Amino acid sequence: MLKKIISTSALSLIALSLAHADGDSNNNSGQCYIEVAVSSPPVDQSESVAFNASNTAQDTNINYSVTVTGGSAPKKMDNVPCAPTPYYITATPYNSPTNAKLKTFAVGRCDLKNGPVSLTGEGNSVSVVFPDDFECN
Repeated sequence: MLKKIISTSALSLIALSLAHADGDSNNNSGQCYIEVAVSSPPVDQSESVAFNASNTAQDTNINYSVTVTGGSAPKKMDNVPCAPTPYYITATPYNSPTNAKLKTFAVGRCDLKNGPVSLTGEGNSVSVVFPDDFECN
């Protein structure tokens, strides 16, 4: 009888823990992140890509940006608020002014091929690579 009570209590505790964890995943006040990278080649070490992530919800106007140079490690946009409103991620390739003689990309904005990204639960993330994941105008 004691074993039955202990096992029932343990199962109840596990069920409560799972319910609490599930409730936390729907909490939109947590922190998420976006990781960006460039593919080298075709992006040379003399070239850079400016990545922007924006969430244009009515109550917030969130904008994050980071620049990644060709051949460098991926970078994270940390502490991005998790939100039900999706993030629009764009990229703009450019050459540094000191290397103006090297080939240039067309000026313009490149949009994520799959469209806006939703980061709704705490710890959610997305990783994108330029130019593979982007469509340029």
